[in-house]
Amino acid sequence: MENRTIAQRLALADSRVQRGEVQLNRQRALVRHLERHGLGTFQARRLLKDLEDAQTGFIADRDQLKCEMAMSAANLPGVHAGDEVPGSPAG
Repeated sequence: MENRTIAQRLALADSRVQRGEVQLNRQRALVRHLERHGLGTFQARRLLKDLEDAQTGFIADRDQLKCEMAMSAANLPGVHAGDEVPGSPAG
């Protein structure tokens, strides 16, 4: 895949992970609120679990794109194995 395309997809994946964290924090706060007030949390916890599962997938997708970006950059002229690549897991 072209480096530019990977970079665009990585930017979208990063954004998705960030939005996911916001949603998770809100849902966790809702669960705490419901617990403090002695209200049922079954549905809120179920949604929280679904959001956590989705976030795990978003993070995996983002990390895969980081690896693809690093591999793609390693194949570019002037870039050598072991060089730090911006956006790579080591970089």
